[in-house]
This record gives sequence, C-alpha cells and structure tokens, in this order.
Amino acid sequence: MQTQLRLSRDEVTPDLKRRIRALRNRRPVLLAMGMALVSLGKRAFSNPTLRPTAWAARKRPKPHPLLVKSSQLRRGIHVGRVTNETVAVGSPMIYAGVHQFGSRKKTGRGGGIPPRPFMPIVGKPKVARLMPAADSAVARAAARMLDSTLS
Repeated sequence: MQTQLRLSRDEVTPDLKRRIRALRNRRPVLLAMGMALVSLGKRAFSNPTLRPTAWAARKRPKPHPLLVKSSQLRRGIHVGRVTNETVAVGSPMIYAGVHQFGSRKKTGRGGGIPPRPFMPIVGKPKVARLMPAADSAVARAAARMLDSTLS
C-alpha cells in the first residue's frame, strides 16, 4: 500500500519567511533592551537598590537630593543610536560620566568627585558591564520583544 500526500496550498512557508525576515532585523529587540536600561537608570535616582553602589554623602548639605538639582541628568538618559548590532544608552549631559565613574583631583583643593553611579553598570568605562539584575531585566525585554515579533 502506498500513501500519497499532495500539498494544495502552502500556508507554512509564508509564515516561516516572515519570521526569518523579522529575525534579520534585530533593531526592535535592541531598542527594547535599551529602553529597559533607560528605565532602570531613571528609576535609580529614587530607588537606591537599582544602583551598583551607594552614593557618597555630600560634604555640605544642600536643599535638593544628590544628582537631582535640575533633574536634567535623569531626564537626559535615553536610547541613542540603534543599529542591527548595537544599541547606545546614555545621557547628553557632559557631567554624566563624572557622576557615574567619579574623577580624580586635578589641581587645587579637594579630592576629586566620588563616583555616584546612576546607571546599573559596574566597572571602569572601557570594561563596564551590567549589574546582574540589569542583565536579567534587559534579557527579559529582549525575550518579550522576540516573542511578540515571532508570534
């Protein structure tokens, strides 16, 4: 006995082709990952558990919380350039890096600026990595976007 199967209408191939095309464009997934990181960075200003380390105390009291005089630093955190390979997250404020990583004393009095990290990354600028909780949040954002893209 011989059985024959004849395909009269191919409904599988168009869906597979659509999914393959969706996976070639990684920008939506990288954008979702960047947005998750932006959210963590902005929330770290008011939630110390999202910061890699505690902020050093001020030398002199001020009427506003640390790093929140005008809120420009917090509001400035954004997703920058997104390519098919990378996503850039940062702040256009020129002092953002100094607050994140600190600075050494250049001249005169004082001891430089202590690091007060607001982004959930640890390490020096060229070898920085995500905190474990941030890594998980970014991975979850990527998985959600992949699920919605492929369904």
